[in-house]
Amino acid sequence: MNRSTLIKTGAALLLLGLGGMVFYKKVYVPKSTYESYRPSKGTTAVEVFGIGQLDAKNIYPVGTPTGGKILTVQTDQGRDVKKGDVIATIDPVDLNKKLDSAKEALKRAKIDYASVQKELTITKEQAALTLSTYQKDLQVYKAKGISKLAFEKSRTAMFTSKIEVTLAQSKVDSMKIRLAEVQNDIEGLQKRLAQMTIVSPVDGYVIERIVQPGQSVPPAFTLVKIVDPKTLWIKAWIDERISGKVKVGQKAKIVLRSRETLPYEGIVRRIAAVSDPVTQEREVDVGFVTIPDPFYMNEQAEVSITVETFKGLYKVPLRYIVTHKGKKGVWVAQNGKAHFVALQIVAKDNEFAGVKEGVNENMPILIPDEKKKPLFEGSHISL
Repeated sequence: MNRSTLIKTGAALLLLGLGGMVFYKKVYVPKSTYESYRPSKGTTAVEVFGIGQLDAKNIYPVGTPTGGKILTVQTDQGRDVKKGDVIATIDPVDLNKKLDSAKEALKRAKIDYASVQKELTITKEQAALTLSTYQKDLQVYKAKGISKLAFEKSRTAMFTSKIEVTLAQSKVDSMKIRLAEVQNDIEGLQKRLAQMTIVSPVDGYVIERIVQPGQSVPPAFTLVKIVDPKTLWIKAWIDERISGKVKVGQKAKIVLRSRETLPYEGIVRRIAAVSDPVTQEREVDVGFVTIPDPFYMNEQAEVSITVETFKGLYKVPLRYIVTHKGKKGVWVAQNGKAHFVALQIVAKDNEFAGVKEGVNENMPILIPDEKKKPLFEGSHISL
């Protein structure tokens, strides 16, 4: 083989080797194509999550102070009521007759009272006259102008008149007591009759009707339950371990089970003073900024309470964060290769992690893909 042939053969082998290397790096070496996400700075809200049900601070059980047979029920659940609206009526039985009798007795008592008052007036006038006569007779008797017998008769008449005034006054006082008793009887009967008509004590919304017309009920029996819609809230239960930062007045988001795509603005109204010893949860009551219409008591709901807010952090979706060698972080693209970056996570909400260091706007974060082989340090990728 001459020198020219050797040079040509060497050149061919060199070209073949270079081509093979290029083929290996550009074609043969396995690569995966990934979508990427570039983080930006924003506000990250730390939220506490809880599950509960629709309840209210003010629920009024409307009942009857006296027992009896229900004549009518004039409302039903799902209806609005105003203060003073009739809820139900109860059979008064013979109360109306008793009231009529009491009113007649009052008329007679007033006539009798007027009579004894007139009698007292006459008796007082007579007593005044006999007293005047006695005083004159006393002067005449001292002057020996009348006999002792005549004087004694005058004095006896004076004393008798005083006794008659006392007796007449006793009759008047007795009739006053009688009048008061009859008046009290009438007021008592009127009050009992008023109790036969049950009215709403507040403006509200009927959430439960318990009785039917014709039903007999005992005293203090609840007929309906009325809720004040302005006091609606979610009675949520939150794990004690994450409830420490929850404060009254914090903003919240409420999601009702029947309207999962329509969250409501909420605010923490009350935190229970006692935790559940079994579940180790604390009751947190979250009120509505805008009352849902319609609403359904005891409906399941979720609440997310914003307990802290951080500004100026890079926002990284939680689903992109992985654990590698015991550290939380993300895979990023550097010069066509995967590189793991540990993150300093400051805060988390339900969707994003707020990161202070480790990533920036110019660092493409690789979006994990279960359909591709797991990433490792230095693995070849393309975007």
